[in-house]
Amino acid sequence: MLSRLKDMRIRRQLKEEITTDHKEWENIYLGSGGASGVLIGSVVNRDLEAMQGKRLSQIAEEQGKEPLDALFDLILADHGQTGAIYFMMSEDDMRAAMQCAIRRVSAPIVALALTMARWPASKSHPRGWGSYPRILGRYVREEHLLTLEQAIHKMTGMPAQARWPS
Repeated sequence: MLSRLKDMRIRRQLKEEITTDHKEWENIYLGSGGASGVLIGSVVNRDLEAMQGKRLSQIAEEQGKEPLDALFDLILADHGQTGAIYFMMSEDDMRAAMQCAIRRVSAPIVALALTMARWPASKSHPRGWGSYPRILGRYVREEHLLTLEQAIHKMTGMPAQARWPS
């Protein structure tokens, strides 16, 4: 991947592919609204820590680059280890998921967040800390979309009964 990102011909092709909507694959860049919907969540290269918590659009503007060039350069500088957060879900989608009887709520990222908390320099996805409190606060207590018992079952019983691929 890194050697391909250094090739300007391949970069041009990637930019064209990423900025075009396709039926064959989910385009999370366009799905999140482009550069303003992509937040850099974590980097491994300590020299890049100032980028954490910034939107790709902000980074591109600060660097005077096109957003995808800024992204490709960041990925290269971070040796392909950059973590991003994509703002794609709508509240209507979340409400529908909460009310769906067969939809479980499972956040394996919680375990990762707890593990990463041991290292202060590392960053975890906000979902690792905020999914369950948001569901209980917003969708149970405030909006009454499901009962507390239903929410707890979606968070514990349903995931425990699920057959996960091995």
